[in-house]
Amino acid sequence: FEHIKDTSQSGSISQKVDHVIMMIIDGLRPDYMSGKPNFDWLMANGVCTMNARHDPVTSQTLPNHIDMFTGQLVAEHGYKQDADNGGILPPMDNIFSMVAESGGQSALYTSKEKFDLLRRSWPIDRYLYRKRAHMLVPQALEEMKTNDYKFVYLHIRSPDRAGHSMMGAKNAVYEKAVAEADGYLGEVRMLIERDPKLRGNTAIVLTADHGFADSGNHGDEAFHQNFQIPFCSWGPGVKAGGDFYDINVPRGVISNPQ
Repeated sequence: FEHIKDTSQSGSISQKVDHVIMMIIDGLRPDYMSGKPNFDWLMANGVCTMNARHDPVTSQTLPNHIDMFTGQLVAEHGYKQDADNGGILPPMDNIFSMVAESGGQSALYTSKEKFDLLRRSWPIDRYLYRKRAHMLVPQALEEMKTNDYKFVYLHIRSPDRAGHSMMGAKNAVYEKAVAEADGYLGEVRMLIERDPKLRGNTAIVLTADHGFADSGNHGDEAFHQNFQIPFCSWGPGVKAGGDFYDINVPRGVISNPQ
């Protein structure tokens, strides 16, 4: 992976990141993160925005994940349906191929069966589906201890499941699911701190594929809670407490959406 550069007031530094753990908290609303100990830690010690967006044409899980893994919008990669079509994706640049080409190994741990499309399409060294996060996360963490994966994708669906089951996010069930996801971030933190091969050279990227409105389904774009999502990064060289838009707007990379 490229060096991450920090242009904080203390000066420019470059530090090497050998491992990336990408956590997608399915259906996570940024306004529910505050007050949770590990999300608070991430916001204080990493670079975040609580005002990111999913793909402009869909709030569905699978196409937004393809966006994130390829750096392409649905308008470019062309896969809009939120289901495994039984085939394979057309050739396109993606993070798993990049890791393989660099000589590293990758892993994808998911709690949605539809991600099997990605397993068939891309060179993913370890693919594991478990419907419940409390079954998925412990196995993922154990395997990360014994394997030197350079890129790990960890999918937590708990808030999304709660939102669908309760027809919205304004309830104690959704709040509890967000707290559960916060706990999984804490377990990832602990793994990094205790594992010599990860400590000091691992980055965490945490985001969501969509949010969830107070009531209804996340597919309704009339509610900003459905398309407003968090995006955070933590690791060597990352400026603590930074804001993604403050960093990127002056460089003309991206603007803060209204």
